[in-house]
Amino acid sequence: MSKVYYQLSLFKVSKVCSKCHIEKPLNDFPKNRRHADGHSTQCKACGNAYEKAHRDRVNERRRQPREEYVPVLSQTCIVCHIEKLISEFHKSKREKTGYRYECKTCRVEEARVYNLAHCEQKRAHNREYRKRNPRVEYCQRWYRANYERLNMQHRIYYETHAGAQAIRARIYRVNHRLQETERVRRRRILQKGNTVSRVSYNDILERDGRWCYICEQDILPHHKIHFDHVIPVIRGGAHAEFNIKPTHDVCNLRKNVKLLEEMTPYYRRGVS
Repeated sequence: MSKVYYQLSLFKVSKVCSKCHIEKPLNDFPKNRRHADGHSTQCKACGNAYEKAHRDRVNERRRQPREEYVPVLSQTCIVCHIEKLISEFHKSKREKTGYRYECKTCRVEEARVYNLAHCEQKRAHNREYRKRNPRVEYCQRWYRANYERLNMQHRIYYETHAGAQAIRARIYRVNHRLQETERVRRRRILQKGNTVSRVSYNDILERDGRWCYICEQDILPHHKIHFDHVIPVIRGGAHAEFNIKPTHDVCNLRKNVKLLEEMTPYYRRGVS
């Protein structure tokens, strides 16, 4: 009885495309090391057609006109249901508008009510934390016991390094001019007993633009810009974003402590 031997092919010479389902030579398939046979599952023609369609879709999206960005100026609080300026809301990257849905006043009130209702729980939590972390309690006791000595050391250091401290303070004031101006204003207004809230001059510029409300003209890039209290602080005006608007420097100096309706057309003539 004779035996029949079958010779198996060691190398594949053709392959079926997974896209067009046509058997083609291996030369029509791009090489890919991730597959066992060293070639991709799609032929070159199908792959090129897919890439061309993808590029066409991307170009079509790019040719479509973009939606014009409209800045959000006001928002309604979901707690008190009052429409307020956007500066009265905390910023939040999680929300679509970029701001939280509760206003700052409502959030402060909620925090106060929560703290009053859970004061005993918070005290118990703090006691347990100090037990688990005795180092914190030790540091607090050491700081209270050496408070005067630390103050004396700081005073001596500032007196011996007065020149370096003055240089650092001058550099900070130059690089943070708006923050320094805001700090000085808040301190002076608090001394007078007026209402003070957090003010962001960048948000004010975004809200009003470079527009002087006194002379009703644009504030050009070469003009010096001031931020004026619509109702002067000395006459009971609040230091808040709703009471501050950008002006020309000369318009602000002419206005001084007057109200807008008290100014004559001559004083509202703008930059000459």
